[in-house]
Amino acid sequence: MDEEKILKFECTLDWIIFPKYVKKVESNEFAIFRANITKALDNCNEDMDQIKLKGNTCSLEFGTTYKVFCKLADVHEQYGNTYEIVYISKCIDISSKDKQKEFLKNVLNENLVDKLFEEYDDVIKLLENRDVKSLMKIKGIGNQVALKMIDEFEESKDYSAIYMELGQLGLTHTFIKKLVDFYHSPDTVIDVVRNNPYDLVRVEGVGFKKADEVACKVGVGQFDIRRIKGFLLHHLNEQGELGKSYLNYQELMKALYDTLGFVPEEVVNSTAKLMIENNDVVVLDNGTKIALKKFYDLENNIMSELIRLQIGKIEIIETDTKDDEILPESELHMDYIPKSFNIGNWESIVSRVEDEQGFTFTNEQRAAIKLSLDNHVMALTGLAGAGKTSTANGICSLYDNYNILACALSGKASVRITEATGLPASTIHRALGYQNGQFMFNKLNKLAVDIVLIDEATMINGTLFLSLLEAIPSGAKVIIMGDVQQLTPIGNCQVFADILDSDVLPVVKLTKPHRQALMSGIIPTSIKVASQEQIFSNSFDGSVVLGELKDMELDITGNKESLSNNIIRHFQSEMDKYKDIMEVQVCVPMRLKGELSCYNINAKIQDIYNPKFNDGNEIEILLEKKKENVKKYLIRVGDKVLNTKNNYKCVNSNGDNTPVFNGNIGIIKEIGDDGYCIIDFVGIGEVVFSKSDSKNLELAYACTVHKMQGSGFTSTIVGMDSSSFIMNNSELLYTALTRAKKYCILVGNNFAVSKAIQTKEVKTKQTFLRDMLLENKFRLKEKDEKIA
Repeated sequence: MDEEKILKFECTLDWIIFPKYVKKVESNEFAIFRANITKALDNCNEDMDQIKLKGNTCSLEFGTTYKVFCKLADVHEQYGNTYEIVYISKCIDISSKDKQKEFLKNVLNENLVDKLFEEYDDVIKLLENRDVKSLMKIKGIGNQVALKMIDEFEESKDYSAIYMELGQLGLTHTFIKKLVDFYHSPDTVIDVVRNNPYDLVRVEGVGFKKADEVACKVGVGQFDIRRIKGFLLHHLNEQGELGKSYLNYQELMKALYDTLGFVPEEVVNSTAKLMIENNDVVVLDNGTKIALKKFYDLENNIMSELIRLQIGKIEIIETDTKDDEILPESELHMDYIPKSFNIGNWESIVSRVEDEQGFTFTNEQRAAIKLSLDNHVMALTGLAGAGKTSTANGICSLYDNYNILACALSGKASVRITEATGLPASTIHRALGYQNGQFMFNKLNKLAVDIVLIDEATMINGTLFLSLLEAIPSGAKVIIMGDVQQLTPIGNCQVFADILDSDVLPVVKLTKPHRQALMSGIIPTSIKVASQEQIFSNSFDGSVVLGELKDMELDITGNKESLSNNIIRHFQSEMDKYKDIMEVQVCVPMRLKGELSCYNINAKIQDIYNPKFNDGNEIEILLEKKKENVKKYLIRVGDKVLNTKNNYKCVNSNGDNTPVFNGNIGIIKEIGDDGYCIIDFVGIGEVVFSKSDSKNLELAYACTVHKMQGSGFTSTIVGMDSSSFIMNNSELLYTALTRAKKYCILVGNNFAVSKAIQTKEVKTKQTFLRDMLLENKFRLKEKDEKIA
C-alpha cells in the first residue's frame, strides 16, 4: 500500500498500549492504541477489522466511536503495521433532540439531561455560546460540570471537511482546529489560508515564520507584495505591542532584510505605496517614522479623551428620533451627568482628615489637594514614601457625597487601595463590567461616577487606558497616580509617562518623603537606589538592619557563594513571623536560569511548605525542554500559583464570566480527576480553570520582579546575584524593594547589587502621546481663558 494513502474509518477503542495502565487518555496527549474498525469510509481493505494507531489524540475512552484519518507510519513483520493519526474526533450525532440527549448522557446523568431539555429548547446553542451561567441554573450542574460539557462538545466538532481541503498542505489537525476556533468558521479559514495567509499571525502562537510557511505552500512567491506587506504589518504590530508605536525607517528596513533577505527596491516601494493607499500605515516626519494606523489612532484617541475630560464640558447627545419612536435598548445613548463640585470649606476638611490619620500633609500634598478643586484631570507621581496614596485619600475626602471609583490593573493593587484609603476598589476590567469579550461600560454607556482614582497607572497599556477613559463621563474628575521610577511595563504605549513628560495636564510630583516614611529603612534605601546612590561600601560583607523601624535588612556577601539557601532561610523566618504564604514573597530577576531563578527557589520552597504527602492529583507544568534538560513544576492543592496568560473565559462558582489576568496570584483549592482546578485569586475570588487553562500556571512562592509590579506584600525577600547581570539595573532593584509593606530583606552579592545601582534601564518605547498633547495644548488654553 502507498504509505501516503489516507485511510478513513470510524472505530472504537480496543486497547491502550501507551501510556501503560490507564483507562483513559486525555485530550492532546500522545498515545499508541489498538482500535476496532466499525465503519470503513475510504481506502480500507475489506479484511481490516483492527488497526494500531499512534499520535496526539482527542480524549480516548472505551465505548466511544471516533472518526479517524491516518497513514502508514511503521511496518513490522512481528508486531504488525502502525498508522500515524492525521485526524481524529469523536463521532457524535447531534442532528436531533434525541441525539443531543444521547450525547449529553455521556457527560451527565439522565435526570439532569431531562431537566436541561425541560428548561431550554436548544441546549446545543448554550454549549456553542459557552453559556456556563445558564447551564448552572439546573440544580446539580456546577461550574466544573458545565465546563466539562462545553469541552466535550468542542471536542466532538467534525473538522474532517476542512482537513480534506487543508490537510494536503501539511497542516496538522491541531493547527487546523486552532484556526477554526479563532476564525469561528471552517470556510473562513480556507479563504484566509488560500488568499491572505499572512493574516494568520493574528492567531495566538502563530508567528510570521509559520504564516510564511503556509503562504509558500499556497504559492506566494519570494517577492510577492503580499509577503512583503505581511511581514511589515506583522513587525510593526509586534513592535507596537511592545511599546514602539512607530519605527524609524532604517530600523524597519533592517528588520525586513534580516528576515526576508534581499528584496528589490521597486517591490518595497510598491508595497509601501499600497499600504499607504489602504490606510494600513501612517508615515510621518518626511518618511522617517512609520506606524500602523491602529497605534497612531489609539494614541490620538487617548489624547482626545484626556482633553475632553480636562475641559469637563458636559455634552448631552440627543438622538434624532420622532417623539413617538422608541429606540431599541442597544441604540440608546446611556450617559451619566456628574454632580457639580462646590467645595467651599476644603481646608477644614483637610484638617479633619489630618486629625483622623494622625499626621499633617506636606505643602506638596496640600498643593495637590487644592489642584484637584480646579481641574478635572490631574496626574500624581512621586517616589515610594512620598505620600501618593495619602494625598489621594485627602483629595477623595473632599468629595464624601460623590460617587468615587478607585481602580487598578491588578487585583492585588486594588486591594492595596482599599487598605490605604478605605475606598472600595476593583480591577479596571471589573469596574468596566467585562463580559464575554466586551466592556459593559464604554463610550456609549458611561460609568455612574463623579471621581475616578486610577492607581499604578504606569502598568496600564494604551488599549485598556483608552477603554477606561472613554467610559468616564464628561464633568467627572480623574486622578491618575503612578511611580515612573519603576520598571517600564511591557505593553503598548506609555500613557502615564507621556502625560508627565508633556506637562500639558496638571501634574504634581511629590518629592519629600513623610516623616513616618523616613523612620523606615525601606523607603530611604529605595530612594537611594532610584537616585543611584550606593547603599553599602565596596567592602561590605555581612548582615545589617536599617531604619528606626528596623524594617530593611541587608544580607550581603562579597563571595560568589550560594545565595538560594540564604533566601530559603529568610523565607522560613518570615513565615514564622507572619504565618501567611500570600504575604511573604520572594522577588528575583530571572524566571528559569541560575541558582536565584524562580524555578530553583520555588522547587525548594514547595518541598518545605507543600511536599507531596499522598496520591492527590497534581498538575504538571512544562516550563522548558532542551535536549535532556526538562524543567517542570508539579502543582498541588495548597500551592501558591501565578497565572501567566490573560484568560477571558474563566467562570466563578456562580458561573459568572470572571476574567483572570497575567500576574494574578492565588491558592489552589481543588484539583479534579479530569484536570480542572479551582483557584482562589487575590482580589478576584474562586475561579475554575480547565485543564488547558491550568497549563498557564506557575508556582509563585518566588516571582520575577516584572511580574510583581503593582503588587505589595507584608514581607518581601529580594534576591540578586551576577547571573542576572544583563537585567540588573536601578529601576529593577527599586521596584523589587518597594514591593515590601512592612519588612524587606535584600539578599545579594556585593558586586551585583552595586553594579545594578550604577546601571539605568535602557528605555526602548517610542510613542506619540507626548507630542500629540503638546500639539493640542491650545485647546486647554482656550478653556482656561473662557473660565477666566
